[in-house]
Amino acid sequence: MKKKLVLQILAVITLIASIAWVVSDFSYEPVIVALVSASGFLILAWREQQSKHVYELDKAPDFYGKIAKMYDERNTKFLKDSHIITVKHIKEAIVDQKSADILDLGGGTGINVAAHFFNRTNITWHYVDATAEMKVAFEKNVESASFKHVSKLSDLNIYMQSCEQKFDVIVVSFALTSLPYQFDISKAASLLKEKGSLVIADIEPEYNAKYPEYAVEVDNELHALSVTQVNPLDLIESALNENLKVKFCQSIKKNDGVRYAYVIRLGK
Repeated sequence: MKKKLVLQILAVITLIASIAWVVSDFSYEPVIVALVSASGFLILAWREQQSKHVYELDKAPDFYGKIAKMYDERNTKFLKDSHIITVKHIKEAIVDQKSADILDLGGGTGINVAAHFFNRTNITWHYVDATAEMKVAFEKNVESASFKHVSKLSDLNIYMQSCEQKFDVIVVSFALTSLPYQFDISKAASLLKEKGSLVIADIEPEYNAKYPEYAVEVDNELHALSVTQVNPLDLIESALNENLKVKFCQSIKKNDGVRYAYVIRLGK
């Protein structure tokens, strides 16, 4: 808020100074400066008028429902890199399997992870998401897929607590930082088959500390989710307590060296 106020004050001062310059010395330089200043002032004013909706974690399904149609349009290179690494480790976990059951918790639209398995007829994809609009998008995207799939609308914790099936892989891709509770590693471990793997990808805590809101503009309205921080070291510690082994752990960094996301694979 303070940063925005400072920018607004600077924009007004610059605009006034530019106008004074134009009046005292009418030439093209001050005219250009005045036009740029005016543009900046108008942009700030427009952003001020833009409606913003902030969602707490217990309203995360509402947030994702609002941004569902824009969800896959904002994928950055670093996010895509994280998804590719996630997919790689799912494939490695089932490389020797004649058939595999994969549980996708918080599966979104299915474009980022599930789509890489659409043509695998030996896979059954068990999709779970708490947002109805995401589930609809997933079901539309898998209409021509060759793999078997089951989709369910449910809170992730409620689903795991009631689930009795076991899986070859459980994948949780960029979902934990949107949960209003701590992910139950113990329950997830109990749902793995004898040689099963748990693959988790999410945003690094230091990045979330710098950007505590996941904001998306939809129809000139800004929707922002106040995300939580999930430390991969805490996940690993909890997994080790459940006798899971660390198969892989990597941090994905942005060009400026800032840690952006992590991918970890845990297995029995």
